[in-house]
Amino acid sequence: MATAAPPATPTGGAKGAKGGMIYSVVAKNGTILCEHSMKAGSYKEVVQHILAHLPPGDSRKSLTHQTFIFHYIVSRGVVFLVLADAEYEYRLPFMFLEDIQNKFFGTYPTQINEPTLVPRQFEGFVRVLNDQMDMFTNRPHEVDKLTAARTEVEAVRQVVTKNIDKVLERGEKIDTLVDATDKLNTNAHTYHKKGKALKKKMCIRNIKWTIISVGCTLIVVATLVILLLFFLGII
Repeated sequence: MATAAPPATPTGGAKGAKGGMIYSVVAKNGTILCEHSMKAGSYKEVVQHILAHLPPGDSRKSLTHQTFIFHYIVSRGVVFLVLADAEYEYRLPFMFLEDIQNKFFGTYPTQINEPTLVPRQFEGFVRVLNDQMDMFTNRPHEVDKLTAARTEVEAVRQVVTKNIDKVLERGEKIDTLVDATDKLNTNAHTYHKKGKALKKKMCIRNIKWTIISVGCTLIVVATLVILLLFFLGII
């Protein structure tokens, strides 16, 4: 873990036996676009020092300074940084940074690529920083529940996608067989009735598989929604 040498020291950490997050910021090209502090301190001066010495390219790193750690992720030229107490659980800051990174790029997909960035464009994201810092610091158990729910959602999505791919692949095989049957019809009249019956049978089977797959997908999605609502405590 590298050690930073900022010009100023924060005055104190967040409350809690295991520490917490103190200050977070989103910046690009040395310009702070939005920031949020949960504790008074000279954070901006320290962060400006760090921003001025970041290496080019995407990266993720932690910089220690006395009893504090600056964690940051650089992605697509944007810096997502959070200051936390040294005793704060190490995995949570980077989970927080990945979360706000996804939310930020989802909220400002085109604005972030503009040649001139004005901080007031991103004032609305301060509330996101506040809400997420509060949850990760004061309600970390909710983070674990949400992570578990998202993992389950992703697992179900992969299963559904795999089943749909199988159905599509089966449909391609049926289409090939139907084409072969049509060719037989042109070569021999005696195969006409058999080919027509086979084509109809394959089409019916294809429809049945599609109905079954759609039904299974709806059941899985409904179950997933119920599980997600349960994990979030809504039901």
